[in-house]
Amino acid sequence: MDLKDMILVTENDRGTETNMLMTLDDYKSFIAIDDMSELADNLLQLGRTLGKADNFTEYYRAANVTVSARFCLDDIQLGHFLQGFYNDSKEFRFDKEASSSECVAKLKEIGMTDKGWVDDFNLHYE
Repeated sequence: MDLKDMILVTENDRGTETNMLMTLDDYKSFIAIDDMSELADNLLQLGRTLGKADNFTEYYRAANVTVSARFCLDDIQLGHFLQGFYNDSKEFRFDKEASSSECVAKLKEIGMTDKGWVDDFNLHYE
């Protein structure tokens, strides 16, 4: 998996923010839009985040639930996302269980913790 295939997802449920990392297929399942034209519009907006630094798309799942998402630009942006730079509140959590297993494996592969820091103990040379 390439970092640019990873989607940075934040769910704001009544002010409680949860960050997740997802593949495109998992993201489509997560937002669970039945209307194909609405799904296509959401994915078009998501596609427009490619290559842009701070552009997020928003989807209002319910009256008090907003999902913000964007494609990951690079490891720096990934670290900032995991550290909460893009969250409205500094009280957020990262949900490893709701994240795609491929994305969690990629974190380990690049030596990054779920807090957004490089884990020196995971790095090794061959």
